[in-house]
Amino acid sequence: MKKIIIAFSLILLCFGVGAQTFNQTFSNDKVQIKELSHKQGLNYKIKNYDSDNYWSKADNNLLINFNDSLEIVNSLRLPNTDYRFKYGNKLFLLSTTLHYEYDTSFNQILVLDSISLIYYDIETELENYINIEDSLIELNNKYIFLEDSKEIAVISSPRIDLLDSNSITNSMFFKVAILDTLGNTLRYKKIKKKLHDFSIEEQGNNIIISSRTYESSSMSSDYMIYLVDKSSLCLVDSISTDKHYLYLKTIDDSLILGITGLNNIHVDIYNTRDKTVINNVYSISYPTIHWSNQYFQNTYLSIDFIDKDSIFFACQLRDGNPYNSHGIEIFNFRRDGSLNYRYMFNDYQPSHHREVNGITAIRNGDLIIDVMSIINYEFSNAWLLKYSNYGGSNLYDISYVNNSITLYPNPTNSEVNISSESLINSIEIYNSLGQMVYTETINSKEKTIDISSLPSGVYVLGAKTENGIMRKKIIKN
Repeated sequence: MKKIIIAFSLILLCFGVGAQTFNQTFSNDKVQIKELSHKQGLNYKIKNYDSDNYWSKADNNLLINFNDSLEIVNSLRLPNTDYRFKYGNKLFLLSTTLHYEYDTSFNQILVLDSISLIYYDIETELENYINIEDSLIELNNKYIFLEDSKEIAVISSPRIDLLDSNSITNSMFFKVAILDTLGNTLRYKKIKKKLHDFSIEEQGNNIIISSRTYESSSMSSDYMIYLVDKSSLCLVDSISTDKHYLYLKTIDDSLILGITGLNNIHVDIYNTRDKTVINNVYSISYPTIHWSNQYFQNTYLSIDFIDKDSIFFACQLRDGNPYNSHGIEIFNFRRDGSLNYRYMFNDYQPSHHREVNGITAIRNGDLIIDVMSIINYEFSNAWLLKYSNYGGSNLYDISYVNNSITLYPNPTNSEVNISSESLINSIEIYNSLGQMVYTETINSKEKTIDISSLPSGVYVLGAKTENGIMRKKIIKN
């Protein structure tokens, strides 16, 4: 394998530079926006597998690192490369180069020239290009980072032209390649199944593929979910569906969430073990949702959760004109796809086209959205939009970890005992949505409360004492 290492002597690694460029430009009781105005290029969420908060690309040459409060912690200025994820203090991108050719009928076709894994080492300030054998990966490809094994899974298939029946007929297979983070090909398999449009996710030992395939004779579509074993790369199972999911996200080792939208939002929960499905449909005010993440391939970045009964999805609403925007809608679902709440935001720059380019659920039940507000074809605004369903409560301003109070047993399925070094005046318990589910006034350093009637999940106990408010997390089994 040929490896090329290029050092950029002019790359500036800067800390704090750019923090002044993101200014708070909007705030109400639920939404806070910090904005970089009149930037150039795309802005989107970079999926971060390290422990240093959150990363986004802000403009062509600026990457930002920020925390729960939207404070810019660090920033990087480096050449314009659309990195997709961060792991081991490195930024990664699977890059393809291609050119146009014409066939005998003068139809324009795309030809793959080369494919490379590019990674930028933040510590050494080196960008590395690793060429990958062309036969392993097709031009139509998507990839994910496998968090358990620290590998990169690439799914690819031949590119098709819907106006060319021969290209559809000839696309009768897809490829699975597993790379390490140095670009070495660890495993590879060619699977004789049609795969034209697809989304991918990881679930336990399997790679989940939601696919749409075309039949050349009628141009009709077939929809399938394929399960590919991560180790053997064998196709181990499949589920027939009635739609292709633009957005796909694993909930646990048996459930996956698929979302698509045209006239309505379809939210389906598939059990990949018993092959059952729960269908949910929600009406929207405008005909369709904007699939902006197709440009970044990471379609799972518009679904996120910490609590499995508080799953977020966010999208831009638009009509038949792809450059019109009718606001950003936020949905919050339970693990069965039923709705906790929804919120439509169109109170800022309503005349601009806006794209949701990644969301991040944070520990206090809030949501951060990477939004691109497009002014014209040359400039746009980068938003960090923080949404709080419970009205910006200060419930979580203090860390979960506080040694002044003790909870036991924790986790618990019934009673929890509270012991404090200070006198407790009152107790409040909030669920993952920030809703108060229990309150009691007391005057003691110890208290036992019964939470057996509460649903299983993660809660936050706030104890108001003579020394201030103390917070602790409770896990209810």
